[in-house]
Amino acid sequence: MYPLLGYSWELQVPKGVQYVDGVDGARKAVREQVMYGADWIKYYSDRKYHFEGDGVLHSMLNFTDEEAKAIVDETHRLGKKVAAPRNREAMGSRQRCGPGLDTIEHGDGLTDALIDEMARKGVYWVPTITVGAYVAPGAVGIGRRWWIWKRPRFRKR
Repeated sequence: MYPLLGYSWELQVPKGVQYVDGVDGARKAVREQVMYGADWIKYYSDRKYHFEGDGVLHSMLNFTDEEAKAIVDETHRLGKKVAAPRNREAMGSRQRCGPGLDTIEHGDGLTDALIDEMARKGVYWVPTITVGAYVAPGAVGIGRRWWIWKRPRFRKR
């Protein structure tokens, strides 16, 4: 997933995505990425986005609450910032707007209540609207057709 390309096979370079397992593995992964020079840690909090019959965007969480907290705590302990892509479901679940995230990327399907919670906690929102447009159901690619986000679904402009 996201490897760095073009380097000699003899060099061990950081990967764009590092797999972790358990709380200790999560803390170790953060330390390794910081050792390689990372100023920000972005962890993929959820995956498998899909709409269900309720018309709401759903996803599957990648980490337990303890693992997510370990990633954030270790990142902050080392003086770095942490970001996570979140959709409405992940934020409305047990992990909410944290634990302790500095930014939320994408934020597909955010509700006013969740945005208010983010503001109270000082969490910045990086909407990256074109990412949502690019992966929208039926989108044929940026540049050929534009899509805009309209809660709770994508709508052709």
